Amino acid sequence: MGRLGTAGLRGRRKRRVAALAALLGVLALVPAAAAARPSASATLSYVGNSTFVLTVSNTGPEAFEGFNTAVTATNLVPASACENKETSFACRGRLLPGEGKLVCFTDAALSSSETLLIVAGSGGLANEAFVETMSGPALSACPIAAGPEAGRIRGKQTPAWSRARCIRAYKAWRKKHRHATRRARTAEGRKLRKQHGCRLSASVLR
Repeated sequence: MGRLGTAGLRGRRKRRVAALAALLGVLALVPAAAAARPSASATLSYVGNSTFVLTVSNTGPEAFEGFNTAVTATNLVPASACENKETSFACRGRLLPGEGKLVCFTDAALSSSETLLIVAGSGGLANEAFVETMSGPALSACPIAAGPEAGRIRGKQTPAWSRARCIRAYKAWRKKHRHATRRARTAEGRKLRKQHGCRLSASVLR
């Protein structure tokens, strides 16, 4: 093989090694990115007159930055922390483990039985979690008071769910996962206990 052929072969080998090194570098970052993904829960309560209260809680060990959802909202409270983007709104602010954030809004097109998909966190898919809202208790008014801490819930102030609400939430999950294994059912029970203080018996987790 001539000098040009040898040089070309060496060049291709170098490019392949460089490409492989780059790929391994990307793969090495995947576990770290996955570990940063938030863990969150969300409830949607109906107030009346097309007004809702969204509660997003940080249920994981790490803090995350803000959340957003695709809903055409008006009358956002707290307006200082949440931005209306016509077909969606986003709320800023760092949520520490155990903390929650309340947002009141109006949407005439949203029914009291619908669910919303919440994106918790920011900075790309590796740092975001997708959470579907569960039905919250009916409220008579928006519970958010004015002030710099408007809408924030400190961890231990968040009340645990009632047994009836826990059972409703589990049954709704069970309906969506009719073929769930015993291990999956037990895992869901543990998740409800960790996030909402639910203590469901084995007879319920069938």
